[in-house]
Amino acid sequence: MAGDGWQINWNVMKRWIGVLVFCICQLTMLAQIPTPVMDSIVVVNGQSHIYWTPNTSNTDGYRISHLEGPYGTAITDLGIITGINSREYVDTKASNNPCSNNQNYCIVAYKLSGTDTSWSNGANLTDARGTIFLDKISFENCFRTIHLNWRYAYRFPGFNHYEVYLTNRSAKTDSLFTITTDTTYDYTSLPGGFEFKRDSIYCFRIVAISGSDADKKVSTSCSQCFTAHYPPKPDVLDAYSVSVYQNKGVSISCLIDSLKINGYVGISREAEDENGYTFMGYIPVKGDTSVVSGWDSTAWVNDKWYRYAMVALDSCFIPYLYDMANSIHLGGKVEDSRTNFLHWNAYQSLSDSVIAYLILRKISGYADSVIQLPADSLLYYDRISLYENLGLEFDYLVQAVVLPRSMLNDGIADSLQYRYCNSNSIVIFQNLKLFLPNAFRPGGINPKFSPGDFIKAEISNFRLTIFNRWGQQLYTTTEQSEGWDGRMNGEDMPTGVYVYVLSFTTQRGNTVQQKGTVTLVR
Repeated sequence: MAGDGWQINWNVMKRWIGVLVFCICQLTMLAQIPTPVMDSIVVVNGQSHIYWTPNTSNTDGYRISHLEGPYGTAITDLGIITGINSREYVDTKASNNPCSNNQNYCIVAYKLSGTDTSWSNGANLTDARGTIFLDKISFENCFRTIHLNWRYAYRFPGFNHYEVYLTNRSAKTDSLFTITTDTTYDYTSLPGGFEFKRDSIYCFRIVAISGSDADKKVSTSCSQCFTAHYPPKPDVLDAYSVSVYQNKGVSISCLIDSLKINGYVGISREAEDENGYTFMGYIPVKGDTSVVSGWDSTAWVNDKWYRYAMVALDSCFIPYLYDMANSIHLGGKVEDSRTNFLHWNAYQSLSDSVIAYLILRKISGYADSVIQLPADSLLYYDRISLYENLGLEFDYLVQAVVLPRSMLNDGIADSLQYRYCNSNSIVIFQNLKLFLPNAFRPGGINPKFSPGDFIKAEISNFRLTIFNRWGQQLYTTTEQSEGWDGRMNGEDMPTGVYVYVLSFTTQRGNTVQQKGTVTLVR
């Protein structure tokens, strides 16, 4: 068209028309490529398995993309899956570990155009969906408590709840443990409920359920495991000895398998006249001894006996074993000048049996004898006629000889296993009784009035004084071997009744004074 100043270049126009047609075709094609629908992201053996519903048309494959970071701040292509019916991709990239962090993904479907194999044609990306990241399980072994905490950034639409699954590797069981909508869960293992067994391995995993029953969407976490390690528990507790020591208190000893544990033995006490136990305290158990001991200085051992309850606990103060034993209270009195009477309560223990009682006797501080009695003896009459009227003191202590019941049941009686549990000690004093003549005759069978000859005990500070009826002192001596011969200053006293005063100190430090009359016969 030269007339209007325009000149049409038909070659250029053809080229632009071709580009326009190509673009229209490409846009039409893109509009026809469906966006895939993700169904689930499941963690299996530490790898993410991404599942989707395959497109039904206009698709030659799928590109899988990974959103870097827990919240997808950048997108990285992982690879291409060819085929319209492909529906699963396994992320094997080591850095995309679902056990270390959330792993989030999206998918795009692609259609090849003609001979183009560059996968330059694709539909829109799906919305990002991700795995659940379950933190390492916190297990508090003293309180038997677990704490679970997880993070779920890119949920499927229509989120309903989380299912917490528990696998017992030791028992090879798997079960639904609980359902929750929170991202934390705490559980305390208690007797009577589900209890984490000692040294068993347990694994938890979290499953997020979204959508309806007909169109359920699932995301899971990696399994996190822990071993239910508890402090070693005591297997042995034996009330080894409950024994009074020097009348100052009670020593409580326990046999425990402490060579393998650290823990405690709790001690409680109940007096014979009380109804109910009073907690005394804990005895620490270290892993280097098998016998632990405690001391009760508040026990009134000269007045009553006490029962002690012992509980073996692990280092978390969880009780396992129980035993009981009581102290022995010994009482006694003078029955007569030839007999002392003793009585005591039975020694009792849940784990031990009494095989005999021993009475340890001292006379005026010197060990004298050991008297063995049967196990059912609770009283004893000590015949002391050989020591009559000697003014002696008798010191007694009772020992229970015990053995573990297990040894008795097995018919074993090893003397090396005997244990001796002491009572309090008591002192019974036999008062010195003097039987003095009431008359004497100088030159006769009894030529002198000599009380010292009738005192067989060891004494001191001896004094004998003689008075007439008017109170006049006629004679005095401090020599036990001497006596009054019926004279005063060499002059014979007449027949009559005279008054004597005798005094001395016994071995116990007691002062004895005896007054009476004696008849002088000529």
